[in-house]
Amino acid sequence: SRLRVAGSDDFVIKSRNAQGQRRLEPGEKIKIGWAPADARALQP
Repeated sequence: SRLRVAGSDDFVIKSRNAQGQRRLEPGEKIKIGWAPADARALQP
């Protein structure tokens, strides 16, 4: 899924594709987060 974060739409997330799992809807607002060690891959 592609997300718009802080005005940029270059964020892509993996989401589960399992039966019974809630699906994200276009335009839906969600909370995201990541481990500090993973943030080093992001450009300032």
